[in-house]
Amino acid sequence: MVDSAGHPVAGVVLVAEPQFTLPQPKHAAARTAIMDQKQKQFVPNVLIVQTGTGVDFPNSDQIEHQVYSFSPTKPFQLSLYAGHKYPPIVFDKAGLVVVVATSMTR
Repeated sequence: MVDSAGHPVAGVVLVAEPQFTLPQPKHAAARTAIMDQKQKQFVPNVLIVQTGTGVDFPNSDQIEHQVYSFSPTKPFQLSLYAGHKYPPIVFDKAGLVVVVATSMTR
């Protein structure tokens, strides 16, 4: 995708859905993606996952982060600090989820 001047546009996601749906296998393989915190930024900064995928939110920074989403598709809140690991957040509905991180002080 390019802007009106012909320059590439960053962070654009295009979703294509089939006109007809095929039968899904009864036992789909578990999938997990990772959205890390590095230098106070999400890595990657845009993550596209299929419905049913779990996402791990590790914290590779030396500071603590509060990671949350108030999106109706998947609201959640995690306190990320050394030595604490949450199970993956499973994104069980299709839709846009905006995830925000704030630095925490203890």
